[in-house]
Amino acid sequence: MIRLLVLAVILMSFAIPAFADDRSPLALTGPADIEMVGRHFDYVLDPDWTLSAEDFVPPAAVEMQPLPGSVPDFGHTPARIWLRLGLVNQTAT
Repeated sequence: MIRLLVLAVILMSFAIPAFADDRSPLALTGPADIEMVGRHFDYVLDPDWTLSAEDFVPPAAVEMQPLPGSVPDFGHTPARIWLRLGLVNQTAT
């Protein structure tokens, strides 16, 4: 499941939908704390576990929404949680 989530994030970094909000990606220039990173996450809940990585690729991409807070905390849920993080790695290494 972790591999699928990583694959979805990678695929989405190449093809962010045109209708996505215009928040700029997180520009990493060094270490970032969870509060900073959390403001850049989008998510969607998949209660029936029916979504796949292909569902997040335009033109029929699933609509995602920003996290309600700065820390991703969904509590206990049987749903699959899909996360997207737009970021630009500007670190030297």
